Amino acid sequence: MPPARGEADRDRLEKYAFALNDSIVQGLAAAKMALEMDEVPRAQESIDQTLRRAQEIITDLLREVGTDIRPGDLVRSQQEDVGGSDRS
Repeated sequence: MPPARGEADRDRLEKYAFALNDSIVQGLAAAKMALEMDEVPRAQESIDQTLRRAQEIITDLLREVGTDIRPGDLVRSQQEDVGGSDRS
C-alpha cells in the first residue's frame, strides 16, 4: 500500500498526470492519426513537439524533487524497470 500523501502532493501529481495526458498521450495520438492519413511531415512535427514537451515535463518533475539536471543526464543506455514488475 502506498504511503499517504498530503493534498498538496496529490494536487501536484494530478497536475503532472494531466500534463502528461494533454501533451504526451494526445501528441502521440495526433501523430498516429497523421501517419494513418499518410501525412508524414505532420506526424513528424507532432512527434518532435511531443518529445520536447515530454522532456520539459520530466525535467520539471526532477527539478521539483531537487535533482540537478544537466544536458545528457536523461540519456540511458538501456531502459530501467521502474514499475517493479517483471516484463520479460
